[in-house]
Amino acid sequence: MHALVGGLGVTRAAVVGHDIGLMVAYAYAAQFPADVDKLVLMDAFLPGVEGWEPIYNNPAIWHFRFNGTDARGARRRA
Repeated sequence: MHALVGGLGVTRAAVVGHDIGLMVAYAYAAQFPADVDKLVLMDAFLPGVEGWEPIYNNPAIWHFRFNGTDARGARRRA
């Protein structure tokens, strides 16, 4: 990715990682901090950051396992 970004002539970039892609974005920013202007990580957990398991395993939080209720309070049907 770094070679591609450089090949495109980009010297500093805003990097966005969504879902599992946030792991790639985080690794990119950690490896090349001088080349990253902003970093956005959303909708997944970072490996090695404590506290993710209770959230992931909570059946009331529908977003991570699609259990429980959705944003409207409606229960998802299997």
